[in-house]
Amino acid sequence: MSSDHWDQFLQTGAIASCPTNAEGTYDLELEQGWRKFFATLDQGAVILDVGTGNGPILLIAKNVSESDDLKFRLHGADRAVIDPPRHVPGGVERYSGITFHPRMPTEKLAFSSELFDAVTGQFALEYGDPTRSIAEVARVLKPSGAARFVVHHERSIVVETARQSTTHAKWILEELEVFEKLERFVHMERIKSAAIERAFAKLEEAGKAMTDELRRVPESHVLNVTVAAVQNLLDLRRRASPQFVGAEIDAKRRALRAAVVRMQDLLEHACSPEKVATLESIASQAGLTVAPREEQRHDGNLVGWILLWKKPISC
Repeated sequence: MSSDHWDQFLQTGAIASCPTNAEGTYDLELEQGWRKFFATLDQGAVILDVGTGNGPILLIAKNVSESDDLKFRLHGADRAVIDPPRHVPGGVERYSGITFHPRMPTEKLAFSSELFDAVTGQFALEYGDPTRSIAEVARVLKPSGAARFVVHHERSIVVETARQSTTHAKWILEELEVFEKLERFVHMERIKSAAIERAFAKLEEAGKAMTDELRRVPESHVLNVTVAAVQNLLDLRRRASPQFVGAEIDAKRRALRAAVVRMQDLLEHACSPEKVATLESIASQAGLTVAPREEQRHDGNLVGWILLWKKPISC
C-alpha cells in the first residue's frame, strides 16, 4: 500500500486528521479514553504507537506520563516517512522524549519480541494486512501487556464526512475543473488574449457553483478550503510571477487529489461489525485475550470501535 498521500498530509504539520479540536489534537471522549488507558500502566512502561502519523496518541501518553510521573518510554512507528519534530510547529520541544520510526509498517515491526508493555493505535490497525499486523502486535507485546486500538466505524460521523468530502472534491476536480479554469484565466491575462473575458466568465461560473453549494452545505471543509484557495490565488497573481502562481495552482490541485485518495482509503477500511469480528478472531488466534468491543464517541458522535486486547502471561 502506497503511503505517498499520507506523507504529503503529515508533512503539512497536521497532528491528527479528525475529529480534532482547534489545536488540531484529540480531546473530549477520545482523549479521556486514552488517558484512562495510559493511567493503568506501570511506571516506566514501554509503549509503541503504530500508524502513529504525527503522534497525537503519543502526545496524550506523554502528558499522562509527565503529570503522573510515570516515566513512560514512548515509541511511534509508521509506514509513512514521518518526522514530527521537523514538520510540526514547535515539534522539537513538543516531542522531546519520543522516538519515531519512519517507514516501519505494522506488518513488519523492527523490534525484538516481548519488548512493549502496551501497543496502541488510532485509525491505524484497520489499514494494511490485519493478519500480519496483529501477529506482530502479539509478538512485540510483553506477557501481560495490553493493546488498545480505535478503528474506524462504518457508520461514524468521520466516515459520513469523508464520503461527503470525496463527492465534493471529485466534483471540483472532475466536473467543475476549477483549477484548470483558473490556470486558463491566468494564462489569458498574462498574454493579454482577447479570450480573457470568456476565460474569466467560466471561472466565475465555477466559483458561483461552489459558493452556492457551500450555502447548502456550510460545514463542508473541502468547499471552504477550495473557495478560499481560489480567492487567494487570484489575489496572488497580482503580486507574483505567472510561473509561481502556476506552481501554486498545481500544488493546490495535487493536494486535493491526495485528499481524495486519503478519504477513499478511509472509506475502504472503515469497519463493519463483521470486520471487527474478523480482527478479534485474528487476535484470538494470535494468542491475545479479547475484551468486548465498545463504540468510541467524540462530542456525543460515533467515531469508531474500541478494541482492547491483552497478552496472557502464558502466551
